[in-house]
Amino acid sequence: MCALKVDTVNSIDDLSKVAELEEPLLRDLRKKDCKNVFKSVQKVMGEAELAMKKDDKPNAYVFYLRAATLCSIIHKSQDKDKFSKTEEGKKFIEFFKMTLDNIELLKSKLTQYYQDRQLAVELSNANLENEIIIPNKVEQPKPQVSEDVFDDLITPKQLVDCAKKGRRILIIDYREKTDVQINFKGHADGSNIVVALCPPQFIEYEL
Repeated sequence: MCALKVDTVNSIDDLSKVAELEEPLLRDLRKKDCKNVFKSVQKVMGEAELAMKKDDKPNAYVFYLRAATLCSIIHKSQDKDKFSKTEEGKKFIEFFKMTLDNIELLKSKLTQYYQDRQLAVELSNANLENEIIIPNKVEQPKPQVSEDVFDDLITPKQLVDCAKKGRRILIIDYREKTDVQINFKGHADGSNIVVALCPPQFIEYEL
């Protein structure tokens, strides 16, 4: 199978849809014996592992889902028991387990990735921005009790409302991947928000 295009995908559910195999292909695969279907499993698994080496998690997730679909065809096949006693059948059991484990691992990471990306887009659409880059390690300031300090999570809309009321806001962006950046330049309330890009390696914990 050729490389997939997942650039426009915005959620883990969208990736699952990309991974779906067409019904005519599934019908043809169900007619084949387990040995031939397993050859397809090995090919798709190879594509998934190649994507993992490139740190291309979205494509890897899609390929692993497809491999799992093929494994399910074998699992439901009438000659599954006979096939499982062969050398290839034993490899199939290992492949199936590996596939399911990798799907769960990638699902967790990609779900967080798409949530972070969506938050960045929402903040960018809030029409505010003033960006600085912090090259050195950042120490947390001592907390000051005031009405401008929040102990709880707030939504992007609440953040914008605070800026419009004249409150000063500091957003520290410490994501490992910042392919989607938070941009707020050139807007009236931009002076009230500072977006600081701070690489994760400069964050010190337990201060």
